[in-house]
Amino acid sequence: MVNRVLFNNLTTYGDPGQKVVGDLAESWTVAEDGLSWTFNLRKNVKWHDGTAFTADDVIFTINKVWLNPEISFPQRSNFTMLVRAEKLDDYSVKLITTDPSPVLPVLLGYLAPILPVHSLGDWTPEQFTQPAAFAKRPIGTGPFRFAEFVPGSYVRLARFDDFFGGKPQLDAVTFKVMPDLEQQFAQLQSGQLDWMLIEPYQMDALKGNPKLRVNEVLSNTYFFVSLNNQVFPFNDKQVRQALAYATDRRSIIDSSLYGMAEPAASPITPVLAKYHNGSVKRYDFDLARAAQILDDAGWKVGARGIRSKDGKPLKFVLEVDAGNMTRQQIALILQDTWKKLGVDVTLKAGDFGALVQRLRAKPSDVQAAITWYITAPDPDIITYYGTDRSLNIAKYSNPQTDALLEKGRLTVDEGERIHIYQRVQEIIADDAPVIFLYYAHDIECLSSAIHGWSPTLGYRYSLGELADVRRDR
Repeated sequence: MVNRVLFNNLTTYGDPGQKVVGDLAESWTVAEDGLSWTFNLRKNVKWHDGTAFTADDVIFTINKVWLNPEISFPQRSNFTMLVRAEKLDDYSVKLITTDPSPVLPVLLGYLAPILPVHSLGDWTPEQFTQPAAFAKRPIGTGPFRFAEFVPGSYVRLARFDDFFGGKPQLDAVTFKVMPDLEQQFAQLQSGQLDWMLIEPYQMDALKGNPKLRVNEVLSNTYFFVSLNNQVFPFNDKQVRQALAYATDRRSIIDSSLYGMAEPAASPITPVLAKYHNGSVKRYDFDLARAAQILDDAGWKVGARGIRSKDGKPLKFVLEVDAGNMTRQQIALILQDTWKKLGVDVTLKAGDFGALVQRLRAKPSDVQAAITWYITAPDPDIITYYGTDRSLNIAKYSNPQTDALLEKGRLTVDEGERIHIYQRVQEIIADDAPVIFLYYAHDIECLSSAIHGWSPTLGYRYSLGELADVRRDR
């Protein structure tokens, strides 16, 4: 969130359904053979220390950081098609790709900030693994510059008067570090916070409060139970399918989310209406069918009501964010429902940041966890479901899915892309590598003193527009 305000990408996203738009790049064209892209950069862009932004920064970021295997870059798997970046002049660059890559402008707008060569150009790969100096005083091109960081407490950013998008109206923005949702909500009500995403159960407490207003916006986020497909018992597809049938999504949405969500069945959200496949296998709640699947697979109910097979009980640990009451309630519902199926589920609540790190580890010691994905405004989901990809926390692997996902990335014709991704959703739905829960609605609450806030496709993109926000004194 902080990086989205400090830095800029080459491209960025607009509202749902809009195409990718320019950020540090004003425009771009693709060669006839589809193997190179020319990006025309904005002029008169300055880094926060006053240094001019040029093509050299883009060349450095791509060639020396993104494409350098010795440097950790979380989105590297998004750019496997990139060969190199070439400087054409001070304000234009050419990106060379191995294959036609129509998705490239989209990927360049997703967590791919351009970095300053004058500040980092002489760094060794070892320094990038421990970038203490830059982390303490980061230099970006965004509407706000770094001012102060108190570990475990807050990050304060000050207005950058020379921002290329115009002088921001706010003097400063403070991002508070508060893992506990209830603590956040208390500060929101007391006026110590101006904005946060709230949970549906918190809305009743806001009724009649003229100092706060609520926006419910279409979200590009879906929630699911991640199942580690490499470990027992989730290396058994029939177990995954049975649990999917034994998940009462409508009950979860009505009781835990006040109806403010839609049952999910695939990894491409309805936000991308052209690509979303509403006809995939849905796993509507059916305990009898779930039990039959396990019976047929040899999972027999024992004396204590717990199923087992080959001497191994059907049991696992389901992990959840300790700071979120909604997800904890969902975990309790799942535990209770799955117990009726003969599954022994132990709940474990903990710090979500630590959980994410463990989920992304290879191999991971997490069996199952309630989590979510925030998707880009493009159907490319290879990062989440491609074998060994960086955000494939379920450790899912299917050669057929991999081939289609790669093909989808390289296909220019929209009709063919639609067909490819609709088929991908069908395969993933049948494999059930995760248990899809719901497509979320973002419910954001903000101070009535805030003006100019325009919710867009997911909160992390709204934050990029803070330059246009003002606050009553």
